[in-house]
Amino acid sequence: MYNITMRTINLHYHKFKVGNKVKMIKPYSNGIVKLNIGDLGIIKSISIEHLPDIGLFDLRILHLDFIKYKISMGDDVAKEFMDVVKI
Repeated sequence: MYNITMRTINLHYHKFKVGNKVKMIKPYSNGIVKLNIGDLGIIKSISIEHLPDIGLFDLRILHLDFIKYKISMGDDVAKEFMDVVKI
């Protein structure tokens, strides 16, 4: 059943998938979290949040694991700050 869930979440998303490694292309700072250009992380999981109250119906949230930090951010925000590392 776990594989079916991963396929559903990753459907039609070729850039950010569970298990992909990512590299920061812009500095990112939010509170005590500070990520610099070149920092590497991995996408641990992806969740889909339904927020119809504020006009957003499906917001895709990436849960990322970097060496020092574990962060979560929206897919659109991640596209601005990071890129997938090709292995």
